[in-house]
Amino acid sequence: MDTLDDFCIASGLKINFLKSKAMCSMMVPGKRKREIKDISAIKFVADLGHFLGFPLDKGRSKDVYNDIIDKVHKKLASWKGRLLNKARRACLVKSVTIAIPVYTMQLHHLPIFGEGMDY
Repeated sequence: MDTLDDFCIASGLKINFLKSKAMCSMMVPGKRKREIKDISAIKFVADLGHFLGFPLDKGRSKDVYNDIIDKVHKKLASWKGRLLNKARRACLVKSVTIAIPVYTMQLHHLPIFGEGMDY
């Protein structure tokens, strides 16, 4: 808590403990987790949820990247019924769908898709 206080003083920022969550690795012993809980005002959770539409605790699991693919598929499906010629549809697909993985790549490195990958 002293470290967080020092950070707040140095940065001029304040921590909103009502909105803050923490999560421990499975490798952290239960005793250590309880010690941290006892000194911290931040609540511990099993799932950190989403921030700006991106799951925070998925790491590099396939589910994160399957979400990207699902979002692109949904966008494409919604455009099928539109009366656009092929050139306009291609332009729309390129300009809009590229933003979905680019946003994710700002947060995490995407894996290289190759043989044996479901996409």
